[in-house]
Amino acid sequence: MFEAEYLLFCAGNSTGENGTLSLHGIFDRIYASDFPTNQSPFIIVFKLRAKKAIVNEHLRLKITVESEKSEVNKLDIEGDFTIEKNNSLVPTFDVSQFVFPKAGSYDINLYVNDKLLISRSLFLHSANELSEA
Repeated sequence: MFEAEYLLFCAGNSTGENGTLSLHGIFDRIYASDFPTNQSPFIIVFKLRAKKAIVNEHLRLKITVESEKSEVNKLDIEGDFTIEKNNSLVPTFDVSQFVFPKAGSYDINLYVNDKLLISRSLFLHSANELSEA
């Protein structure tokens, strides 16, 4: 039904007058002075392209954060959508409330109707690693 084109982490976004989406501060790693920590601002944006016309379809979107195969954060979103074939859905979600318990690699997963569409890694480091480099 959908094809995921991308999943990105950024500090902010804006939409222009003609509907173009601009992303600000795209990142794939976070440096924190101590743990557990969260990142603010922290926006997740993804693009889903419809493989067929979808008219008033109820979708369940789920974003999970996993570390060492264990879920540490989750965001569930449900809603009704109308999308024409080959058009896209580009939602953005503020996940500044996500808490990361320790430094390491985290897998951010996007599910649509319980089907995993895309996964991306986010790396958290201790700020001490920056001063030691």
